[in-house]
Amino acid sequence: MKRLPVTNKNSVVPGGACNETCWDLDSGNRFASAIQGQLLRWSERREVAIYLRENALWVADFIDGDGELIDAVTWFRFNCGTPFTSYARRRMVLESAMPLSGQLAARIECLHRSSTARKRGVLVRLIEAIGAYAPRSRLMRILRKPRGQRPTRHANRSS
Repeated sequence: MKRLPVTNKNSVVPGGACNETCWDLDSGNRFASAIQGQLLRWSERREVAIYLRENALWVADFIDGDGELIDAVTWFRFNCGTPFTSYARRRMVLESAMPLSGQLAARIECLHRSSTARKRGVLVRLIEAIGAYAPRSRLMRILRKPRGQRPTRHANRSS
């Protein structure tokens, strides 16, 4: 089985979410300090990398150039077969762990950036939706209320 070099892959983010082409990075080593890990699987269709980023263990799974970020525990739970099958033993020999290239680290970083942008967009839409549907007078009362005071329903009556 012939392996294709990683450099022939196009952008891993569907829809071109990266501002730069992920495989056009000559300075691919700039992400080397942020992402440290190993390539677990490397075949014509699939690349799987396990790495440490900001004290969290991640797996980046690229199938036909499309990447997905998964926490390591979940990936191992659903993707690792028994080591006693002949296919698994053959795959372990052919696709043994090797260090991440600077270019693959850049592609993974690109996935993290696009994932963060999507999450930030959801939060902004949620805040806008709450602002649109909340009654203005109630919203203004909440914003003007001094801290530490509970709103009173009735004025204090003196007897």
